[in-house]
Amino acid sequence: MITPIGILILAYIYLKEKSKSHDYLLPFFISLPLNDIYFANFGNLQIRAFHIFGILMTYYALINKFQSTTREILVSRNTCVLLFFLFSLVLSSFMPLLLESEVHVTSINTHFLDYNNTEPLHFTSNNLVQLLYPLMMFIFFIATKHTLRSTNTNISIKHIHATCAIILTSTFYFILSYIFAGEAGISFLVKIFQWHRDLYSEIIGLAVGYNSLADIPRSYSLVGEPGFTTLYLSVILCGFLLTIKLSNSTTTLERRATRVASLIIIATVILGGSTSGYISLVFSAAVSMLIYQLTPSPGGTLGKIRTLLAFITASIVLLAIVIAIAQILDFNIVEYFLLEHLTKVTGETGSGPTRLLTILRSFELFMAHPILGVGWGSHRSTSLIAYLLSNCGLVGTTLFIVFNYLIILDSARNLLTTEDPKTRKEVGIWLGMFITLFFMMLMKSPSFLTFGWYWFFAAKLEVLNEHGEQIPPEELKTGDTS
Repeated sequence: MITPIGILILAYIYLKEKSKSHDYLLPFFISLPLNDIYFANFGNLQIRAFHIFGILMTYYALINKFQSTTREILVSRNTCVLLFFLFSLVLSSFMPLLLESEVHVTSINTHFLDYNNTEPLHFTSNNLVQLLYPLMMFIFFIATKHTLRSTNTNISIKHIHATCAIILTSTFYFILSYIFAGEAGISFLVKIFQWHRDLYSEIIGLAVGYNSLADIPRSYSLVGEPGFTTLYLSVILCGFLLTIKLSNSTTTLERRATRVASLIIIATVILGGSTSGYISLVFSAAVSMLIYQLTPSPGGTLGKIRTLLAFITASIVLLAIVIAIAQILDFNIVEYFLLEHLTKVTGETGSGPTRLLTILRSFELFMAHPILGVGWGSHRSTSLIAYLLSNCGLVGTTLFIVFNYLIILDSARNLLTTEDPKTRKEVGIWLGMFITLFFMMLMKSPSFLTFGWYWFFAAKLEVLNEHGEQIPPEELKTGDTS
């Protein structure tokens, strides 16, 4: 059935359709990364909101392509690498026919906590069904590039602001509803958005008690459990920090608002109590500072040194504040990080043992079948890199890494060589968010391969890099980049 959020989405599409402005799909897609919320439920088939907008955007891109009289190169170097990656997945999906019954794997549909339940490898329809996910996101990647090229849509940091507001608002709702209404407040929202059946108990289990700081409810939001919520916020934080340092056109009010939003994000990530959230927070800050240091700046080397010292000082002050608040609440913050998170990373407590087991098992399968793995969609893992290695082997993993490397390399080259301040700012901001998301998703769930944010960031950077190559030198000298 169509869920309540699905009805709202249909109403939104209907109203926008009357304006004949199809480029509204891109900012909406970025502003609502609702990966856990269903548009509709049809038995075991769950259609999510971003599926709908991805399909619509692909449809409009095809229509515009057939109607357009201008020549457009859709297959770039990076797109060719991505096509080879998809081809390697198709080849690997038939590996179970060669290895049938010789190998034991954990089915892709096995629950995280039942990982030890292995079964003989068999070729099933699931191997082919799993190909639909990367294929759909590849089409979305192409459609996004086409839409960004052929319309005046300006996907800017303001759309990231909207995303931030949605995530933080929903996070505060979860925290306050539990504090004032208990489990009933969370139950209401679960019913409204028609999340999967186990989500209610999962929220209660993850949001209160497990890894929480001083019994404060954790940062659950519309984009998912605390790990995903804090990861999204860390990616946004990277964009905010780079906006503050790279954008000279923003007003004083906008700069102050961005700084306040950054502090709120940091506080929310800390309250999230997620190990991956803490790692992504540190990684995000480091990436933003690295990109700023590499970007040509009017302030020169002295200005960058001052910024680096200010960044280190602010980090020390923030850490001191966290420790001071913990002492006021009679909460041992050092013991919390050592017992709840360090031991989790080393595979001793929490979900650590299972995660470590899935990774080790995936590497064993990769070492036994290193070329094409055991078959795309055959083996479950909790890490994207381990999933790639075990399911599509060295060939598929290498092609995927090369695709991302080329995007980062082209963007870094554009960042360092462009003389257009606007392009430099945009490339810096989107590159920082892309790097943060890419490296963190390698350690997280394989489902990140189908997340719209990742593919949108890749498409956005590729279009920016194409634009940077096309600006004539004489226009750069006059400042004309229109």
